[in-house]
Amino acid sequence: MRPGYLKAGAELSAPSVFVFSEAWYPGWRLKIDGKKAAPEKFEGVFLSCALLPGVHTIEFRYLPASFIAGLLISALTLLALLLYRFFPRKKNPFRLGCRFCMLNL
Repeated sequence: MRPGYLKAGAELSAPSVFVFSEAWYPGWRLKIDGKKAAPEKFEGVFLSCALLPGVHTIEFRYLPASFIAGLLISALTLLALLLYRFFPRKKNPFRLGCRFCMLNL
């Protein structure tokens, strides 16, 4: 089992609620038999989903929006640093340089 991923199977004869003993938190995504579904809260704490009778495969994945935002910010920062490195600004001939500064911008 890997972090942020839960998978289980169920064979049901009646409609049921399937409960994982994992804390519900925004960012959990659910697939039932390969189709997207909305994860639910059980008792306001645990991950759950409603299932119809039959054989089912249940998959929960945790991918919070904060992770995606952090990844995007990091990628944009790396892009800005690479652009600055390979396409530096032109020096201003009217600006006095500082010989004690590490960076003369």
